[in-house]
Amino acid sequence: MEHQHNNIPPSPKDFMKKRRPYRFSDSKIITVSRLNRIRLDYILDTLGERKQEQDFEEFSRKLCQYEICPNLRPQTGSTGGGDSKVDSSTIPVSSQIRISFFQGQDNQNTELLAFAFSTQKDWSGKIRIDVEKIYKTGKAYAKVYCVSSRFAKDNTRSNLETELSKKYGFQVIILDKNWILDKVFGNKREKLAIEELKLGEGLEEKKEIGHLDYQRKKQFEKINTSIEEDVNKNYITIKTAEDCLNAAIIAAELEEPRQEVEGLFERAIRFSKKYGTTDQYFTALYKRAWITYFWFEDFERFLKLYDEVEVLALNSSNIFSVERLNNLLNLISTLASTSDMITREFLEEKIYNLRRKLNEFKDNEANLSASVHAETMLCFENLLIYQNDPVEVASTFLKLKNLINKAKNLIGFPFESTFQVLNEIGNKFCGENTYEELLEYLVEVVTTREGEISAGDLLLNRGMQLLKTGRIYKSIACLGRALRLFCKKESNDRLVNALYFLSKAYEDAGLLWSARGSLLWATSVATSDFWIYSNINTMQLACCIRLKFIELQLGRIGYALEWHQLHLSFALQLANTDNERAKLLDESLYFGSVMGLLLVKTPDKELKILEKLPDTLMTMDLDFSAYGLIYRLGGMDLLPMPFLDKIKPEEIEDFFNSWLKQPAQESLPDTPAYYIDDTIELKSRILGCEYIVSSPNSSPEIEIGEYVFSALESFLSTTIEMSAVSRDSSAIITILRDDTLKEEINYETMIAGKFGIIVKCSAFNPHSLSKVQQEKISSSISDLVLDLIANTILFKDPAIDLLKLFKDEEVSSRAFNFSTPMVTLGNVLGYNPKRSILDWINPEATSYTYIPEKSGKLTGTKNFIKGDNVKAQDAPLRHSEIKNVSVIRQHLWDKAGWTGVLYITSVAHPPVLAFLFKNEENAKAIFKDWKETLGNKDIKETIRISIIRGVSEDNPTWYRVVITTNLHQTENSFSCNFVVVSRIHTLTPDNTTNLDRFSESFKKFGIYLLAPAIIDDNKQPPRVLFEIGIEKQTFNDRQAWEIGLNDLDCAGITNETTPIIPKDIKNAPVLELLKRMDNL
Repeated sequence: MEHQHNNIPPSPKDFMKKRRPYRFSDSKIITVSRLNRIRLDYILDTLGERKQEQDFEEFSRKLCQYEICPNLRPQTGSTGGGDSKVDSSTIPVSSQIRISFFQGQDNQNTELLAFAFSTQKDWSGKIRIDVEKIYKTGKAYAKVYCVSSRFAKDNTRSNLETELSKKYGFQVIILDKNWILDKVFGNKREKLAIEELKLGEGLEEKKEIGHLDYQRKKQFEKINTSIEEDVNKNYITIKTAEDCLNAAIIAAELEEPRQEVEGLFERAIRFSKKYGTTDQYFTALYKRAWITYFWFEDFERFLKLYDEVEVLALNSSNIFSVERLNNLLNLISTLASTSDMITREFLEEKIYNLRRKLNEFKDNEANLSASVHAETMLCFENLLIYQNDPVEVASTFLKLKNLINKAKNLIGFPFESTFQVLNEIGNKFCGENTYEELLEYLVEVVTTREGEISAGDLLLNRGMQLLKTGRIYKSIACLGRALRLFCKKESNDRLVNALYFLSKAYEDAGLLWSARGSLLWATSVATSDFWIYSNINTMQLACCIRLKFIELQLGRIGYALEWHQLHLSFALQLANTDNERAKLLDESLYFGSVMGLLLVKTPDKELKILEKLPDTLMTMDLDFSAYGLIYRLGGMDLLPMPFLDKIKPEEIEDFFNSWLKQPAQESLPDTPAYYIDDTIELKSRILGCEYIVSSPNSSPEIEIGEYVFSALESFLSTTIEMSAVSRDSSAIITILRDDTLKEEINYETMIAGKFGIIVKCSAFNPHSLSKVQQEKISSSISDLVLDLIANTILFKDPAIDLLKLFKDEEVSSRAFNFSTPMVTLGNVLGYNPKRSILDWINPEATSYTYIPEKSGKLTGTKNFIKGDNVKAQDAPLRHSEIKNVSVIRQHLWDKAGWTGVLYITSVAHPPVLAFLFKNEENAKAIFKDWKETLGNKDIKETIRISIIRGVSEDNPTWYRVVITTNLHQTENSFSCNFVVVSRIHTLTPDNTTNLDRFSESFKKFGIYLLAPAIIDDNKQPPRVLFEIGIEKQTFNDRQAWEIGLNDLDCAGITNETTPIIPKDIKNAPVLELLKRMDNL
């Protein structure tokens, strides 16, 4: 096989670091070593002049111990090779000790080796003298290593080696200055050079040891000590061989020099071959090949190692060895597809060898577990070959499901790794029904076989993978199901991880309240160890960081400060170095700058109460938020000197104005929420509907509102992929106190006008509730949320969609059990969280007096337009990107009984278009709502009225009335996906005289009155309610054949439409619309 290198494959190390960063070093270089190659080159050349011959000999001996063999004796005698016959030589050691060596390329040599070190300028002459002296000792040296601090030309060095080797009968190896430089800088021996050559302090690299590396180093030392004890006691066992392999793997993860890692693997292979099992020997070779590919990216060496692994695997009776060979073959396939290193013949040969071995296992049903395992691997290979053939793919997944069923009672079948493989290929096959069914069945089998925690692990890993690839709604479904399976003390860490990543998925979906709810749960569980054992961990920090940013996105400054303060408290206890503390300060300054983007949008009327807040912000390292607030309070005159020293006076105004254009403004609300009024509002947009909670500024009302939103968002999160839509543009939840209740929550729905719910609660502490109380409140919230959904959300297929939610996704668990702030918030922040900004103001602090005439006014505050960031085309639609702009409130129209239209025309007055209703109360509610929203005149023509003629070939006079929203008149229509509900009514007159008369009158006057008319009795004329009518200026009179796809009036074309198309019109737009409707 020929290896070419015209195309270099993508970096496997970078790929693996992104996927599994925990497998690599987490230490950070603080200061790069000041000892470079040029500097050491000069030092080596001048050692003689500085009388450092002895220092060089000690340095060279230790360097040779690392690079050649470790068993060297210290030199004796005078320096510089004077009267001494040999500067150093190998010490005889037992075979057991020698086999444990891992440093040095010649560490297994049993022959006697001699070493000579020299700094003399005449390096060749000095080497001749040293070699002759070594020869005269009469000892049977097999090799003599001559190390010089001087540069030796390759041909001169080579000729001298040959000459001396022939003359004295032993091999002479000359190592010059270039060799020293290569080893020092290639194998990270700078510290050795600095210490032994006495180069002084300050040259050494400074490194901050990461948490993982700290644990690894402790483990490495422990393992090596154990190995040494076993060797010294002559008690080498299978465990010793296992320790040797673990030490090699740890060194690789520490990203130690390659030579050291290779030496450790060599040791592991020697031990496993001599003292271990066949599987240990195979594993050592396999791991070495894996690390050679991903850590060292040495593809030539990897291919040679593959051949060694292949020989063992093809002769093995262990199916897991063959599975590992398959893993390595996948890497060769990657090389073949990304470079020209692999010939087609070589790849086909390797695939053939593997398939032949797998078929041997498959056909041997005496070992049924291995047989099913082999057939499963063959199915995965089949998927790669036929991945673009839908029929073959579906057939293979069905076959895999049958294999899982066959294996469910077998011992040894690798369910977890099978799930991992399926999870990995999810990018390609996600959405394929047979694939999804297979995953579900596998989780079911693992739950039965290995218990809920193992099944939860599968769902957690699957959910994380889906989140990573941007499939946020499927991720929510997976992670939500995992929560119940982790509700055990022994799986608390898994529960925290599942909640954390679930909150990330919610946030990516634009659902901030459910993200907050999940994070509160995660933080409460993660922090429980702190309150009991004072343990602080990184997950606590991660939760606090995300919570403070989520509260900023919700606009709630008080809560954001609470989480920031807690984050600082935890982080300061973990920050042990100056660099870690500096990093924490940078993080705080960044958070402060984002908070500042929100604070500068404080309305003028609220600035007065914030005069003493800046000092609080600065004590929490939120300097930029303080500067922004000070500027708003009193302009440039109040800004402190630390700020003025950095920015010129003439640049200050532009500096603060630029805050309004920062990308972070995309995710921030228009104004901050300070919670200083008697009532507060919470808002959430789900499927386009804006839900609003109006509540007293007190507990438990606020927590109830938070619970409602968190549960509502969680429940409806995945319905965006079920084509569910909101019925109305808004719904209001009003929360009131009722002291007659006993820790119960009651509610009633309001259907007059805008749909709403009135919630009543008693006075109870939401942070301290018994389990019974929590269950009772959860049940009430559950009923309330389900009622809210029933009245505001329209499902495409309610029976199927709700079955999927409750059965397949177990939505009740994630929505009602793991979304409540009740108790969880108090577990972390205590019973009195400081949500009001007044709680953060120190009366003794400096007052930055608000001066309205000097206040820094930011241009564009009210006109800031979001949407500057370009969203990826394949990014999923977020709930926050949908807006229901419908003028139709369905619950009112459903009960109003719209039966037709009435036209009133007059020579002297503009015409009237009246909608005929049977129910006066709801008809009035429709128009009352319009008038409250639009006024007496529909100035922006938000209500779109269209007449669609020619809808029936058999009945030319029939037409349809379409009432919808005029999207062209909506503000910022480019930044949202709109939900619009239309109302249509087909009229079947014998002629169009009345319609034509109205149309002519409208053309004459240019306006008309839109009003309701009530039919009390078929015998009596309708009563037109002129007093609640709305003046309009547009009226669309159209032909059905003109309406095509994406037309605002397309709702007027139904499956019953048989449009009248003029003979001279070809490819009428309506035909494409009808075709699309037939396909649906």
